[in-house]
Amino acid sequence: MLTNQWQSSVKINTVVALSDLCVRFTSLIEAYLGDMCVCLRDTDIVVRTNTLTYLTQLIQEDFLKLRYPFFYYILFMLEDEVSSIREQTSAFLVNTNHRSHNNVVLSPQERAAFCMPGEGGRECRRKLYRYMLDHMQDDHRFKVTYRLCTEILDEVSEGKIRLNQVGTFVLQDALYILSCDEIRMVHLRSGKETHEDDNGEMMEEVITHVRKTIISQLVKKNYIENIVPIIIRLKHKLKEMKSSLVRDLMICLRELMKDFKEEVCFIKCVNVVLFLRQS
Repeated sequence: MLTNQWQSSVKINTVVALSDLCVRFTSLIEAYLGDMCVCLRDTDIVVRTNTLTYLTQLIQEDFLKLRYPFFYYILFMLEDEVSSIREQTSAFLVNTNHRSHNNVVLSPQERAAFCMPGEGGRECRRKLYRYMLDHMQDDHRFKVTYRLCTEILDEVSEGKIRLNQVGTFVLQDALYILSCDEIRMVHLRSGKETHEDDNGEMMEEVITHVRKTIISQLVKKNYIENIVPIIIRLKHKLKEMKSSLVRDLMICLRELMKDFKEEVCFIKCVNVVLFLRQS
């Protein structure tokens, strides 16, 4: 009853019925919620709006957990053509506490409705990446950076991820995320403000500055020891393969240099010295 062959009124009534049943028999209905989520991609605006409303209400009232794939389906609505739906989605995501997302198997209908593969879905994916990064705390940004480097960049440099059609897009997306301004730590990209008129505010500013300096040094140390070497190894690997992704990597490295110029230069100098010794 939720497929395209049915009228919009039938779909809406079915969504309402499933939502009502989910309140009473959550464990029994949860298996059918994937079909309900497909209505988020319906051609009828009213169907999409009602589905989004009922789905978010179930999550807000804790009948459903905001986990994968529901989180992804709702996030996808940030790309809806209707501004009111985009605003409703953004408000929900910003004002809802997020927990970890569990991996589940998607149905073919769900994959067809929400998949954004290849070149055609690149801009949509990038908008969603930037949105999520922009609403992260600094510690989450750093964790994302570390995991992208260790689980994608390093795997590519070691040959564990093959640069076939899918692997190329995965690496390209990872490099794009790492080069986004939104992934940079707030304390590294924000300017320092001064308040000379109030001693209390000046003292608070000094404490904040000291805290940021300490955090910055710890982050830089981690970048030097873990992240920069991975990027350099990947650079050598891509050059050996004569891959077109060298350009994407250099853009990523250029953005990294904005915050860690001295550290990256130091690593490069060490590599040159080691190369000369081996020669």
